[in-house]
This record gives sequence, structure tokens and C-alpha cells, in this order.
Amino acid sequence: GGSKGWAGGITWADWSELTPIKGISQILGHTPKPEVRENHSVSSKNFCIDCNGTVFGIIRDGVFSAVRGQ
Repeated sequence: GGSKGWAGGITWADWSELTPIKGISQILGHTPKPEVRENHSVSSKNFCIDCNGTVFGIIRDGVFSAVRGQ
């Protein structure tokens, strides 16, 4: 992991390593794929929006939306 190092930082993880945290929703990247990925648990919603720069996120009134750019 990490761009120049053999390991990423303490807050860096691939999408496959995500462990949902009760009560904390997360929006992350660092794992590019063409589609947005979601991982929901009873008390959190987690999204990976690393789509090679084609998607951005909006949070409005506490609701997250992934938007694909042009």
C-alpha cells in the first residue's frame, strides 16, 4: 500500500479490508473500480467512490449521494 512506501498510513485501507464501525458511516477510496461500492450494516452506511475520478459525493441533509461526472 501507499504510493511510495511498502505500507499505507494508519488510516489507509483497501475497500476489501473495510470493517464497518457501529454508528460511523464512511466514504472512502484507494481501491479503483468502475462502479461505486456499498457496504451497509445495521448502524452504518459505507461507500467506496474511487471510480478513477469519474464520481464525486454529495452529502445533503445527512444523506449521501454518489454522482457520476461527465
